[in-house]
Amino acid sequence: MLRRHLTIALVALASLMACDLKQSDFFAPEPTVTSRLPDRTAPIFDRFVPRSMLAGPFNINEVLFNLSDIASTGGEPASGVDYNSVTAVTGTGLNLPLTRNGDTFRASLAGVADGALTIRLNGRDLGGNAATGSYGISLDRTPPSVTLTQTPGTSVRTSDPTYAINWAGVISDVNLGTAVGAVYRPGADTRCGTSDDVLVPRGTAGNQVSENMFDYVTSGSMGGGFRASYTAFNPVPVGGMPLTDQQCFVINAADKATD
Repeated sequence: MLRRHLTIALVALASLMACDLKQSDFFAPEPTVTSRLPDRTAPIFDRFVPRSMLAGPFNINEVLFNLSDIASTGGEPASGVDYNSVTAVTGTGLNLPLTRNGDTFRASLAGVADGALTIRLNGRDLGGNAATGSYGISLDRTPPSVTLTQTPGTSVRTSDPTYAINWAGVISDVNLGTAVGAVYRPGADTRCGTSDDVLVPRGTAGNQVSENMFDYVTSGSMGGGFRASYTAFNPVPVGGMPLTDQQCFVINAADKATD
């Protein structure tokens, strides 16, 4: 009976105490809720490399671009870029493979043909706001081609004090930047087009030529033909022992494409 009596007394005591307490003593205050404004500002493509306003063409295998999400001037915080939503598509509908480092994307141009190229960029932020961008560039990753249509033959044997040499051909490249033909003599390796070739001196003495440099930019700019005609001066005097001379005609051509 002692334990039961104590239980009743405790309940009664609690009832008495309850009469003196306020309701606020039993309930915690409502937490303060800070409302978050929705992100209504679209991200932006704020960088594209190479810059499309440059003339080009470009000798490149990828382009770079950034997609950045910024806070609105109205106070809405940026929700962040939805990286999985970003695409780069050519004007012909080819999806370019992308790799990402932070907010910077690299789009591979493997398999894209040379010429004018339009790339359309699409992406969203985590708030669902869409961003688009369109960039135009020109690609030229193919070097100029040189075709010979006339050569002086593999050898010239003469006792004349001079002899004429003629070369002709075609240089093909719509974006030709430089094209220079030059008369060389091979070095110790006796092969043309190697690093030890020596430019044949211009002059009228033996082992010299009347012209040793030819600029073909104008004639070859649209696949036009070129010609090199010059006089070589025989180093062997009349009645002298025969000598063998070797000459090379080398054309160095480069287009206007930049890296």
